[in-house]
Amino acid sequence: MNTCNKSLTRRFLNESFLSESLMLGIALFALSTRTTQAQQPVEEPRLPPPAMMILEDERSTPLQISEVNTQVRIRGQIAETRMTLTFLNPQSRNLAGDLFFPLPEGATISGYALDIEGQMVDGVVVPKDKARRIFEIETRKGIDPGLVEWVKGNNFKTRVFPIPPNGTRTVMVRYVTPLIRDSKSQKHQLPLNFRDKVGKFNLKIEVIKPRARPKVQTGKNPKFSFDKLGDNFVAKTTLKNQSITTDVVIAIPEVHGDAIQVDRDHEQTVYFSTRLSKRKENRVEQSQAPKRVALYWDASGSMGRVDRSAEISVIKQYCKRIENVSIELVLFRNQMQDVTRFEIKAGRASKLISTLQEVDYDGGTQIGALQPLTSEPDLYILCSDGLSNFGKETPRSFESPVYAIGSSTNTNHDFLRFLSQRSGGAYFNMKTTEIRKIVNSIGQAPFSYLKTEIISGDIDGIYPSLPQPISGNFLLAGRLHSPEATIRVHYGIPGGASSHEDFVIRAAEASDSNLLRIMWAQNQINELMMAPQRNEDALIAVGRQHGLVTPGTSLMVLENLDQYLEYQTPPPVTLPVLRNEYIARIEEQQKRESDYRKDKITQVLAMWNERVTWWKRDFKYPANLRVKSQQGEYEVSGMAGGLGGFSGVPPTNANLDAAVEDNAAGAPNRGEEDALAMKTEEALGEGLEDIEQDAQQADKKDASHADSPHINVKPWNPDTPYLKILANAPKDQRYRTYLWQRSKYSESPAFFLDCSNFFQQCGQPKTALQVLSNIVELEIENPALYRVAAHRLAQTGELELASMLFESILKMRPEEPQSYRDLALVLDQLDDFEGASELLNRVVLGNWDRFEEIEVIALMELNRVLARAKRAGVTIPTVDRRLIKLLDVDVRIILTWDADMTDMDLWITEPSGEQANYNNNRTQIGGLVSRDFTQGYGPEEYLLKKSMKGNYAIDVDYFSESTPSILGPVTLQVEVFTNYGRSNEEKKTLTVRLGESKDRLRVGKVTF
Repeated sequence: MNTCNKSLTRRFLNESFLSESLMLGIALFALSTRTTQAQQPVEEPRLPPPAMMILEDERSTPLQISEVNTQVRIRGQIAETRMTLTFLNPQSRNLAGDLFFPLPEGATISGYALDIEGQMVDGVVVPKDKARRIFEIETRKGIDPGLVEWVKGNNFKTRVFPIPPNGTRTVMVRYVTPLIRDSKSQKHQLPLNFRDKVGKFNLKIEVIKPRARPKVQTGKNPKFSFDKLGDNFVAKTTLKNQSITTDVVIAIPEVHGDAIQVDRDHEQTVYFSTRLSKRKENRVEQSQAPKRVALYWDASGSMGRVDRSAEISVIKQYCKRIENVSIELVLFRNQMQDVTRFEIKAGRASKLISTLQEVDYDGGTQIGALQPLTSEPDLYILCSDGLSNFGKETPRSFESPVYAIGSSTNTNHDFLRFLSQRSGGAYFNMKTTEIRKIVNSIGQAPFSYLKTEIISGDIDGIYPSLPQPISGNFLLAGRLHSPEATIRVHYGIPGGASSHEDFVIRAAEASDSNLLRIMWAQNQINELMMAPQRNEDALIAVGRQHGLVTPGTSLMVLENLDQYLEYQTPPPVTLPVLRNEYIARIEEQQKRESDYRKDKITQVLAMWNERVTWWKRDFKYPANLRVKSQQGEYEVSGMAGGLGGFSGVPPTNANLDAAVEDNAAGAPNRGEEDALAMKTEEALGEGLEDIEQDAQQADKKDASHADSPHINVKPWNPDTPYLKILANAPKDQRYRTYLWQRSKYSESPAFFLDCSNFFQQCGQPKTALQVLSNIVELEIENPALYRVAAHRLAQTGELELASMLFESILKMRPEEPQSYRDLALVLDQLDDFEGASELLNRVVLGNWDRFEEIEVIALMELNRVLARAKRAGVTIPTVDRRLIKLLDVDVRIILTWDADMTDMDLWITEPSGEQANYNNNRTQIGGLVSRDFTQGYGPEEYLLKKSMKGNYAIDVDYFSESTPSILGPVTLQVEVFTNYGRSNEEKKTLTVRLGESKDRLRVGKVTF
């Protein structure tokens, strides 16, 4: 029922308009969200603390941290931080948690360990998709692997299961960062922002062989200071039951000779780093004041959780500096909004500042939607976190320079730096750059590193290899292959004045350390990250070679030798006995897996032959057939000879041939197992018909029914308080009402899904799309959230956007066949038959550790794609001809859902009264139900080649949920086809939610 219809509001006759309290609430909401941001003082953004998040009452909740042990080693220009966190589970059940670990800009994860039976076990580097597949498999077994992976922005996510009831789990993360320079010293800032009390906190900082005494510049503990210990300086402290909310900043005064650092790693390779010893970073080339400036302001939902006051202060002070300028403001979320022009006179920008303070933050982020203005301004200012999660990620090139500003702790620094540098602009991280410096640098040609010239000696791998602006943590790194070498570093203004500085690097001065090797690899990764898709293989190679987490690699902790062997992942070098045993046994394991892959096509052909055999049968039954079920006993009436009975649950190949005949001579009945033993070629029957003939025969069936079948899908109308309030809001107040409620339900995907559907039904598709796009903002790279949004996009005809989200899911979950299938079905709707067939073929021929017989469902869909392609004049040559056979049917119903380790069941009540389901998967009239997928996602399928007149009722049963963490109520999709595979095919879809296990829901019916 359309939620905009008057009938929806009849229950609320006394509320034809919003109540005074509701209107007041909206007004107060708007006022508070605007004035709060406006009145907050401008403070430097801080990193949030690491947090182990669990799902509780449909909301993400952090677990208590019982102990924190932090050790920092500073040598030369680099700091290594080792943070060990112990989390307490106060509940009486196992929990699964995601540890979010925000990192400072320039940080590199270099180590990870997880407690296994009381011992900390180091992680090993594994390709990201393989690591995630291993984690999912082992979690389903109830085993506790650990996984740390890169996600967009300067964020790393560690997945931990189980966290035992009333027990603890301990995680160690090690990362490396370059020191940051100011006018007098090098500094290391240790983020400590634990607002909740920590049971025990230990901190040790060691500065190795500094040339001057280090100082503690911040920190409330007066006892925390450095003592000399040999050539080093050490500071220690222990706190109990306290909140640790002040970052610790260590300053090391600079002295002559600190500009070069040389290390020799464990493989005896010599690495070096240099920084400019001359203080020229603040030099810029002055340019004329701009007349027109375009300000692109990220107004997506995630930015509503960020304090924007510092960015607003930059814009305000910039207007004062320029004095007279036309600023064209463009808000963007999932799409660009219209331009609003502000004329700034004598530096007065009150209207612009007021507009920025009153922005409503809502929707996903599509940075790829940004386009240059029709008439190019003098420059662009982009204020965003750079985390694009909805649609295209990379925008078109801009002719005018782009100056990007990032203030969020989750900023994608590499991406914003890439966008700005390719246009001749610059990127400013507000966490490390003063507002005054940003204001003075916008529009100015930045002081930059230009190139490095090798004067003498053998040196390679110098990074950065491309020109880039020099910031406070600029570090040039390379490898030395000769006893001594001299390099000349050029710096200055691109296309303008430049200078150079010479450095002599000596291998004899190297210290034994791996820190420089890690920073050198990170410099290489930073450069590759400017085009991550093009450099995907290189990123994986660098990560694996140097043991680092990258967009293509993760760190994985496994429990025993069998796991390492199963996944062909060598144990860490810190477990030498286990590693040696692995090497001795892995060859035999690889041979067994090779033999299994060879058998796959034989298995698929056997399954497909069984499906083709079912399709060829002609099911005969009287028009008045009635089937009743009583306590597992099925009684059939209307058959010749009166009532017949069969008991129990008919298995897949049971012989129910009371009135079943085959229309192909010599074809076996369902119970004849010999069919599966036939040779593959014979089993598929003297060469299957050409797909073009199949399509033509299917199309001839268009008129087989005198009356067209009717699909009646019951609209989903969730009984939720927020929809009741929306239904009673005046039309011009609906969006404000939604925003008012948004703060209460901001972490609920169900809220955004329902509200999006509301606006869609009210004829506001743009608003519906914006509201829906919030779902992907709830958590960075969460495939379950992406899947819900993508399915809904496909249902509303937003196929391009749906395909982009499904592409992202495929990158995140390549180990799941549903990832390929979902994308394939959208590409089919976009008439990309080749892409769709390639993906479905991968489902058919891939090796999957679960979802047995999904290959048959994919083959049904693959052959339909081939038939559609043939009708369109497109030939797909890459499919094995033995698998080509269009199986068109009168009815096809598909059930899918968004949750892993959750069992949903499809139930169809046929006109005869017989129920088709996983327990009764072959019916008297020829109904077929596919294999029961008890471990999540689906699809489950009902097929009927030739329909019986009457109604087919469609139910969905929420049977069980065994996953330790589930994203709220299960969201499911039901697709109902009639005349499937024929030119007159019709389809209707529905998205619904089931809240609790054992729920059964009637979702619709088909009438013939």
